[in-house]
Amino acid sequence: MTYEASAELAGEEVVIWWGLYDEEVFVEYHGKRFGPYYPSKGPIPLHKYRAHKKTSREKRADRIDQLAKILSLPEAAYRDAGLVESFSSVSEDPPSSIPFSLQDPFHETCWPDAITARKAIADHLGEPLARLSGEQLEVIRQILEETLDKEAVLSRVDSALNPSTTEVVHHVE
Repeated sequence: MTYEASAELAGEEVVIWWGLYDEEVFVEYHGKRFGPYYPSKGPIPLHKYRAHKKTSREKRADRIDQLAKILSLPEAAYRDAGLVESFSSVSEDPPSSIPFSLQDPFHETCWPDAITARKAIADHLGEPLARLSGEQLEVIRQILEETLDKEAVLSRVDSALNPSTTEVVHHVE
C-alpha cells in the first residue's frame, strides 16, 4: 500500500509505526510523532473518475429529503392553518421581471477615469488611439480634462475628429 505523509518529512529518515492489523500509519521523526496517515488512493487513471464523497451536511440533507418524502400531512391540516392559499399563490404566479432596455443597465453616465474613457473612445472609433495624430490626441486629452460624461465626450470626439459627419445636410423637397 502507498501512504502519503506530510511534505515536510520528504527526504528525511523516519521511523514508521504500523501495526499488523492497522490501516493507518504513524511516522516518528526526532522523537516527535506525526499522523495518522491513511492509504493513498493514488493518481486517477485516464478516463476514470472518482465519485464525489458527500459531506456530513450533504448526507444529513439527503436523510431529511428522504424523510420529507415519507412523511405527509393531510390537506385539511394545511387548510385549517390557512397555508393552502399562500402555497398555491406562490406556485401559480411567475415572479415579475423587467428586462433591461438599455445597453448600460446601471445608467452610468460617466466613465470612472480617463483611461477607461480612452479605451471606450478607441472602441468607438474602431482603431487604437496610437494611430491618431498628435493634434487629435491633444484634442482628446483636452476633452477628457473637461468632462468624463459619456455622451458629451463621444459627441465632441466625433465632431473634432470627423467634422464632415457633424454637418447638417438639408434636403429640398
